[in-house]
Amino acid sequence: MLRKFLIDGPKLFGAVNHERLAWLIETMFDHEIDFPESVFAHQKGESIDNRLESIRMMGSAAGVDQGKFAFWMDLVTLYATSCAIHAEAVDETFNHGELVASLSVRAKLYTEFTDILTVDQAAQATQWL
Repeated sequence: MLRKFLIDGPKLFGAVNHERLAWLIETMFDHEIDFPESVFAHQKGESIDNRLESIRMMGSAAGVDQGKFAFWMDLVTLYATSCAIHAEAVDETFNHGELVASLSVRAKLYTEFTDILTVDQAAQATQWL
């Protein structure tokens, strides 16, 4: 579910080179899962913002609808925050509730995203897979 959401993101948020960006995401995601020592894997002491930096840069790609990109990025951030809280790797519960509330309000505007990953699913995520 998360993998599909990440890979479909560039097309859904309107990136002109969405196929190239989707391939980059797929490569990063699969490398992280297959190789725990991957440069894409979580590094000790790394914040969630730093962890998601590689995909956040895609917001500057040609053709990107910034509203859609922000929703996609916030939903990915919620997913990552949920996983970190579940693993007791970080205490970001204050961000968690704010993200859930904000995304819940905006979800009806971006059903093409929530058809793949809902706010509730991201809020309850326990594993980065």
